[in-house]
Amino acid sequence: MATNDGATYIPPGVFLHKTMPIAAVFNEDFDARWFGWVNPADKVVRAARSLGEEVSAVATSWALPSEYLTGDPVPEMAVGVAPSGVDSLASQLSRDRSHRLKTVDPALYAAVKDADPSVMRKYCRELLRRLVFGDEAEGVSAVAQAVGRALVAGNWPAREEWAALRAEYDKAHLLAGTQRPGLDGLENPAQIVSYVKYFVEARRMEALLCWEQHGGDLANVVYAAWVCGIRLTLNDFVLQ
Repeated sequence: MATNDGATYIPPGVFLHKTMPIAAVFNEDFDARWFGWVNPADKVVRAARSLGEEVSAVATSWALPSEYLTGDPVPEMAVGVAPSGVDSLASQLSRDRSHRLKTVDPALYAAVKDADPSVMRKYCRELLRRLVFGDEAEGVSAVAQAVGRALVAGNWPAREEWAALRAEYDKAHLLAGTQRPGLDGLENPAQIVSYVKYFVEARRMEALLCWEQHGGDLANVVYAAWVCGIRLTLNDFVLQ
């Protein structure tokens, strides 16, 4: 399975079937090269073929044709497939489906799931501190800093701050979509750099918003930090 956000980024509240691997985290060079590639069908077929697998069929919600798959087709292909909607099976975490954090780091998800709630909150506050105020955090908006400062301190942001952050997130999410590489069918490293900037900005805000949304599932905060490149295991945090 692939998406055209990041290296197969999965939105919060979407739970993949456990038999469905993602087209990412098996090769760093592959992830970097096809990060945010606009046509997910291209990415998933390239991933499978790079692993020596034969692809017999592919389906995508992306409606435009693929130059890559036109030149090197698969036996069956469906484009412009309509999404199932919010009431689909993928909207519920069950025994047969995986949390998005588990798709990228199963060990971290297992640790997070079993963690004491108070330890988990402290751990997520440290992730936010690194995301919003760390050495590599550049261009963080005043709104994101205000919300981050409150959460890191163990306080709850004002209603107006949450509303302002949601508005900024919506804007960043839209801007990231306009910067996806591959819109012209060509690889362009400079375009990836531009896209990564907006993608990370959106995920940083998502990490903050996940404290307020999605049932308070802080594993979503951990995932958002993970896809931004924050690598801190729960065990390492506890031992600090």
